[in-house]
Amino acid sequence: MNKYKDIHAKFLAEELQMRGHALFKVVPNRKNTDYKVYVFRNTPEFDNDLTEINKRRKLIV
Repeated sequence: MNKYKDIHAKFLAEELQMRGHALFKVVPNRKNTDYKVYVFRNTPEFDNDLTEINKRRKLIV
């Protein structure tokens, strides 16, 4: 398991923060500097929440 996880979607980074995951750092997106990449520490709890958010989003769309 990688130590850090890059999140490219702002809504997803905000949802993860609301669930108690601390943002490690924010860096510019290398492909498009108009956007940012949100970096979190990768933990089992983080992976569970990320999976849950993505599954819920697929049901809505």
